[in-house]
Amino acid sequence: MKDLKKVFRNITILALALIAAGILSAYITDSKGTVRADIVNQASEEDDAEEPAQLNGFVKDGGETFYYKDGKKVLGWVKDGSDKYYFYRSGKTTGGAAHTKGAMATGWQTIDGERFYFYRSSKTTSGSAHNKGAMATGWQSIDGEKFYFYQSSKTTSGSAHSKGAMATGWQKIDDQKFFFYRSSKTASGKAHTKGAMVTGWQTIDGEKYYFYKTAKTSSGKAHRKGAMATGWQTISKEKYYFYKSATSTRKSGVMAKGGINISNKGYIFDESGKLIMSNMKGWYKVGEDYYYCDRKSGKLFKNDTANGIYLRNDGKAQLTDFAKEKIPVMIRSREIVAEITNKNDTLTQKKWKCYKYVAKFPYIYKDAPIGDHIKAKDYACWDAHYANNILNAYGDQKTCGGECCAQSVALGYLFTELNFGTVTFNTSYTHGWIEVNGLCYDTLFIKSRGMDWWEMKHYPASPSYSAVI
Repeated sequence: MKDLKKVFRNITILALALIAAGILSAYITDSKGTVRADIVNQASEEDDAEEPAQLNGFVKDGGETFYYKDGKKVLGWVKDGSDKYYFYRSGKTTGGAAHTKGAMATGWQTIDGERFYFYRSSKTTSGSAHNKGAMATGWQSIDGEKFYFYQSSKTTSGSAHSKGAMATGWQKIDDQKFFFYRSSKTASGKAHTKGAMVTGWQTIDGEKYYFYKTAKTSSGKAHRKGAMATGWQTISKEKYYFYKSATSTRKSGVMAKGGINISNKGYIFDESGKLIMSNMKGWYKVGEDYYYCDRKSGKLFKNDTANGIYLRNDGKAQLTDFAKEKIPVMIRSREIVAEITNKNDTLTQKKWKCYKYVAKFPYIYKDAPIGDHIKAKDYACWDAHYANNILNAYGDQKTCGGECCAQSVALGYLFTELNFGTVTFNTSYTHGWIEVNGLCYDTLFIKSRGMDWWEMKHYPASPSYSAVI
């Protein structure tokens, strides 16, 4: 009987050798080729006097998988073919969870301070095949969330990490930027999974960003889900803009707010990032602030001066008493010109329509003589004050109208919006006219004396006071 046991054991050892040579795989390996330790142990235990068989590779024992080399269990990292595996170095993880020392790790693991994921089965939820226990790299969908695991030991920016480690924070992947939660809570306290890819609106380091929720925008443009949005975006039927490039003070992808130039055109966004004003030329009021865009190009002025008014670095006008008096009259002038002219009019037609608008108001003796008020400095912007008598920008005129100075300067404000030259209002203390590109216009005398006072080359009087509108 003992001889038969030796024969059986020798056959088993021979079978192990044939398996190692790739000749025999039936009976003492499972369907995946992993050595069945129960049979090997049975054979070796039949005769304690005999030397046990030497194991190599993956071995299943008691429902767990181990890895042997030259008959000894391997602990820690193992590379088998193109895959990497991890076998517990001790009986507990850093998180305190109990397991068998040397057993193959699956699922989430924290190793030397980094997070890894090892496949729990031989297929992902999407159906792609892989080896159970193999370390995951690249994009992975785990429990309904998207994660990214480094495919090399360095990012495109050159920062070092372990291959297969879970990515957090900003990542550039295939020329697109993504963000993965750095912790299990946002700054607002909302709970989420650390390392999960973000989508939708996110506040990161105090700035607002948007990450695509689907693989296509509402306009049908293709992109990767979760990628950071840049440029113009329509979100919930509202228009937003996200900076395409970074500057010394701002990162790319940040949501625009306030007044900015995009392709040298001015746009105004509210504090939530929604576009509230575009296609601007001239002066505009937004909330309690005033902005100016070039009357020809539409470029928003910043750190510059327009119509004698300073625009700060954020595009908002510095509201001196002069600015407070002048800007409302400029805005009303722009609105009137838009109402009485159309884009197909010639400049001559537009100029004449402006004159007809002013000339329809009655001659009323208000605030005269103008020279007295200028000398007394009664008004912060005296030309705007007189134009308002006809244009009623402040809404304070019970009856719109005025004498020669009011009529001429009102025409000057309308001409300024036509943007065909620098408009200067002149007064000889009691009478007023305007001059543009060397030609003079006397509104009162055109009406009473004829067209010689329209585009007059040499005005027969010298001004006592002048103001560039």
